Amino acid sequence: MDVYLSPVMKRRFLTPMLLGAVASAISSCLPQEVTIAATPGRKDADLRVQVNGPTALVEVFSPSGMGNAEVRILSPETPEHITLRLHLRGLEDLRLITDSCTILLSVTPGRPNSIRQTLLTPESGEISLTPGSPKWISLGVVAADGSAGEVPLSDGYIDVEVPQATLGGGSRVISFRWIDSYR
Repeated sequence: MDVYLSPVMKRRFLTPMLLGAVASAISSCLPQEVTIAATPGRKDADLRVQVNGPTALVEVFSPSGMGNAEVRILSPETPEHITLRLHLRGLEDLRLITDSCTILLSVTPGRPNSIRQTLLTPESGEISLTPGSPKWISLGVVAADGSAGEVPLSDGYIDVEVPQATLGGGSRVISFRWIDSYR
């Protein structure tokens, strides 16, 4: 059975269908928006999430100075950068936990602050990290005025950049625990 479509019918029905298919193909090639959610493990912790393009910022406000949280990547796209901004006076212990590893970090007071990092994996056990390591966590201690700060902070925050090598293993969930040195 043959179906005849007049030129008017072709324009009314086929053109929108073709345009829709082309638009769908183009949009699937464009980068998708990153979506993440952060959930605190304790009631006194307040988490705020900001996503700007491929970069995510999770701000942590913790009056008790101790807590844990989980960051879940909801979108198919993985963020290029995830920064944890900890509004604490110091950082006695931070544990960053993914499917494949745990990274331990501490910042001790002094001039300059001393930073220790350790990688724990089931295969390799415990390995001290150095700044050249792919899983090294970039860290910034920032005073209230935005300048470089020192632990203990009277006001300000500690920025912790989640290493891309940690996200590259397909981890969709990052858990972290913190203890403020001055709680």
